[in-house]
Amino acid sequence: MNFTLYCDSLVNPIIVDRAPRLSWKVGTDPASVTTGVTGGFAQTAYKICVATSREKLAAADVWCSGEVLSDQSVDIELPAELKSSTRYWWNVAVTDSTGTTHTSEADWFETGLLNPEDWKAQWISAGSRYITNWAMQYRREFLVCSEVAKAKVYISGLGFYELTINGEKVGDHVLDPGITEFPQKVFYVGYDVTSQIRNGGNALGVVLGDGWYHQSQLMEGGGIYGDPCLLLQLEITYKSGVKQYIVSDGGWKTFYSPITMNNIYVGETYDGRMEQPGWDLYGHSEDGWFSVVPDNAPKGKLVPQLMPPVRVTQELKPVALTKPQDGVFVFDMGKNSAGYVRLKISGTPGNEVVMRFGEAVTEDGMVDVDSTGVFHIRGVQTLRYIFGKTGEIVWEPKFIYFGFRYVELTGAHADVTVETLTGLKAHTDLAPKADFVCAMPVLNQMQELFRNTFTSNIHSVPTDCPAREKCGWTGDANIIADTSMVMWDAQLFWDKYIDDIVTAHREHGIYNNIAPGKRGCGDTVPAWGTAMLTVPWNCYQAYGCRSILEKYYDEMAAYTAYMEANTTDYIYNDHPYKLADWCAPYGYDPAQQYFETSTAYYYYGLCIMAQTAQVLGKAEDEKRYAGLAAKVKEVFLAKYYDAENHCYGTQTLTSFCAELGLYPEGEKAAMAAWCAQDIINHDYHVTCGHIGLRYIYKFMSEFGYYEVLDKTLNSRTYPSFGAQIEMGATTLWESFTLSTHNQSLNHPFKGAFSLWFYEDVLGIKKTSPGYKTFTVKPVVTPIVPWAKGEVETVYGKISVDYKVGGHFKVMIPANTTAEVYVPHEDGSFTKHTLASGFYSL
Repeated sequence: MNFTLYCDSLVNPIIVDRAPRLSWKVGTDPASVTTGVTGGFAQTAYKICVATSREKLAAADVWCSGEVLSDQSVDIELPAELKSSTRYWWNVAVTDSTGTTHTSEADWFETGLLNPEDWKAQWISAGSRYITNWAMQYRREFLVCSEVAKAKVYISGLGFYELTINGEKVGDHVLDPGITEFPQKVFYVGYDVTSQIRNGGNALGVVLGDGWYHQSQLMEGGGIYGDPCLLLQLEITYKSGVKQYIVSDGGWKTFYSPITMNNIYVGETYDGRMEQPGWDLYGHSEDGWFSVVPDNAPKGKLVPQLMPPVRVTQELKPVALTKPQDGVFVFDMGKNSAGYVRLKISGTPGNEVVMRFGEAVTEDGMVDVDSTGVFHIRGVQTLRYIFGKTGEIVWEPKFIYFGFRYVELTGAHADVTVETLTGLKAHTDLAPKADFVCAMPVLNQMQELFRNTFTSNIHSVPTDCPAREKCGWTGDANIIADTSMVMWDAQLFWDKYIDDIVTAHREHGIYNNIAPGKRGCGDTVPAWGTAMLTVPWNCYQAYGCRSILEKYYDEMAAYTAYMEANTTDYIYNDHPYKLADWCAPYGYDPAQQYFETSTAYYYYGLCIMAQTAQVLGKAEDEKRYAGLAAKVKEVFLAKYYDAENHCYGTQTLTSFCAELGLYPEGEKAAMAAWCAQDIINHDYHVTCGHIGLRYIYKFMSEFGYYEVLDKTLNSRTYPSFGAQIEMGATTLWESFTLSTHNQSLNHPFKGAFSLWFYEDVLGIKKTSPGYKTFTVKPVVTPIVPWAKGEVETVYGKISVDYKVGGHFKVMIPANTTAEVYVPHEDGSFTKHTLASGFYSL
């Protein structure tokens, strides 16, 4: 039997904080096909041992849980007192239902710097030498005179950094560290750099970009926290046991890099004439370099960056190259996404190559920058490369990312071909954990639109778009978080974003529509702000992490109290920002149903709080929240429900309230009938914005409106996804408008419908947190006669492959059970209760 061990949801992390959480998966053998109702692995007990070395595991000199009679294998706290910068070894022994004990191989994790006094480094900067948007280079030499056992570096470079040792880049992260509410919290990153340290002379090199810390472009400089600054601590442990520390201090030198302009919104300029070859190597002359100065700008608590970093995840080759004007070349990268490009071209000193980026092209074939929000970012997404020598260069920027499909290149003095540019998609590197394909092509297309859109909008926060704003709007997170948690391993990403909401509240004194950052954009309304409740609750449901509810319960309660204070007679109050169902077609104004939507979300939040209190054993809180929710429901139904027409007046509010249970008993089917007829009345089109699209397709399939779904999903006229696909859409647009002007063409908040594919079309629904128990019951529909796919859970992979009237195959992970309903052509099901294993039914 094989095990995979996780510490804080990571395999072999090197900077975990105090009190990490331990989990494990038990591998199962899918080779054998079982047709019965029993079999597979079920855990009945576990024993965890933690030690300071592999050899001491038997003695468990750090901590031993003892034998615990439990089937829990997720989110177990390690209560031992841990030391900073230390490797710990651990294993787990589990007992199955037959009484057999299975012991994992030993694995390890390492702590970061757990206490403020562990930092021997100090923040440094260029001081008065710094010029806004000009990236500075920092260097420090050191000697190694003995055999190295281990070397580990901790770094935080604000806004962004790139670290080299002896001229070689450390790690594969880009755009590090992630954005935070910097006066409250600052991320640091750790790397094992043992292999990069040489015997003899060594050099550390760091380039600092402006990033989010010195955001001078938006709000006319109102986004600036301070000048770029560096904190670095290199710890070298020799085989003799002696430790050496090389830290950021007054002994470092700094100078201007060739990156003469960098801003994450409008671009980067690289002047090759400023290059100093070998600047980050030992022995490079420091003549003319400046001494650094201490940077004492207020900064928040240093915490390890545990969520996956931003990485380049895909290379895109241009699918077309055109020349709309003399000297102007336009590259089509094949799809809209987020990232930047690698330039490969020849030139001569002073030759400037300019690249402008956009999501669309004009009628005459030039790049159209309108959708990238030039009015907002006060510029065009642009890269400039100035040659410092004759010959071919290969270059890519360091401190920016753009939203784009098309690149316009000018200034070339050499031949331009499709090999000149390579697209580099870059985003927070969440591991995909779900897949889906079915008999209905448009559903597969819609899922791909959402996949590409979501991954274009995760850059340490869930952004609204990768070009115009790059902001973490809470309303967007509120509607897509649970869908993304099924499709990606996103627990640490969303945990970080919940904390962003919390720290933004502490910093600004209000619950912001945008978190984190100085933009803020006003106090929230429930359709946005209840992300403070829904995201932790959905994390718990998706990943089984009870600790996330414990961690944020007080903050969840505080936001619920804030909502309660903003109601009158249980109905939510007026607000300057009447935000509700955003970008609904047919001119629907979000303000039209602001009070209904806000009150419905308030009710939803109360229901979550009641359930959360129940999980945490807070009986009095549970009773109070449940009672308050019942009163809100009573008033809401009396005030807003149209009993004669069985609806709330719009498809969005009717389907949303049906999902929440905000309807009189026995009315749900009639509400679905009203929605179906309203879709028909709109010539088989939905009238939903970002909220309604999360629920409307599921609602129609639940009550068998397959013809309505078929005609709606396959529509090629406004408003529909199909019409935009025919226009070449490769991402989700902000609205259904059939124009690439005046709207974002890469907006994930419309993509929450993908959850329907997994929970209903594929049929996989959790019935307890983390899919410890679940059902597999596909919606039987003539428009989707077959589907197959999978969802990776904290216990292992669930896979389903069926054809109605044909085969039905299902994989149940170890230590879980499932109720599986095999569909038949007449609409009936055969039910099976299954333990772990692979089944052909």
